[in-house]
This record gives sequence, structure tokens and C-alpha cells, in this order.
Amino acid sequence: MFDSPADLFHVLAGHRVELIIAMIGTGPLTIRELSRRVNRDVKGVHRDVHTLLDVHILERLESGFSLSYDAVRIDVLLT
Repeated sequence: MFDSPADLFHVLAGHRVELIIAMIGTGPLTIRELSRRVNRDVKGVHRDVHTLLDVHILERLESGFSLSYDAVRIDVLLT
């Protein structure tokens, strides 16, 4: 999915991990609801949601955006 660890870290930087954590175990959420949950502006959350959509971490549904996992584990080996 990612060409290098740097690509992974770029996608999962900062607030995007916070969004993923906020979505674990929930149903679909709108960008506005997700913004409220993480206490961030809608524009920034919109940008981050679309970044996560582009790499297939999130899924777009009619009722909002969804994380299709009950848990997320990230293993990275740097050598």
C-alpha cells in the first residue's frame, strides 16, 4: 500500500491518526460529526478524510465515512 515508511508516516501524520482513533468502533460518520468529536475545524478534517480515502483507510458510504476495522495495528520495521 505504501512505497516507503516515509509515505506511511506522511499519511498517518498528526491529526489523521486522531481521526482513525475517533472512528474505531463507530458506524459511518459525517465530516461535521467527526470534526465535532475531535474538536477540529471542518475544512481540516475534510482534507484529512480525503487523504485517508485516497489510500483506502476510510470508505465513503451514503451515510458518511467509515473505518471498516474494529481495531488498527501499525507495525513498521525501520532498518
